[in-house]
Amino acid sequence: MSEWNPCRALCTSGLAFWKGDFDFFLFFGLYVVRFSRIAFAEIGPLPGEPPTRIIDQSQLSHSLGNHGSLAIGCQHKESRKPLSGPLPPGYMSSFNAIPPSANSRLGRMSVLGAAINYSPTFSQGNSAILALVIGLVAAVQ
Repeated sequence: MSEWNPCRALCTSGLAFWKGDFDFFLFFGLYVVRFSRIAFAEIGPLPGEPPTRIIDQSQLSHSLGNHGSLAIGCQHKESRKPLSGPLPPGYMSSFNAIPPSANSRLGRMSVLGAAINYSPTFSQGNSAILALVIGLVAAVQ
């Protein structure tokens, strides 16, 4: 299933996106790309900060039955330079990240999850998470 309406979105609001998903043997994939014009008004940036030019995201995941899942994704973001003034300290015109993750069910009441965020363009963005989630009520099957 995919969506794409560039003219209406890009001409009226300055934002266009395409979303697609697919099944490939035992894997499920998702891809999202977003484009914006310089005139697009985004919620959240600082005053004078222009909107992001492109955000590209994709993910490939595989379910291990009722026992857990594996996933890997990638993200690419291209920013515009500020409209006025010098570049902020640490300004990056693009950002890339690869976040693999794994989840495993431990009995009926808990799940153990592990995730890594690897960012070759921003070393301070590298991180790892290990989480144990224990439910208060067992899932009904």
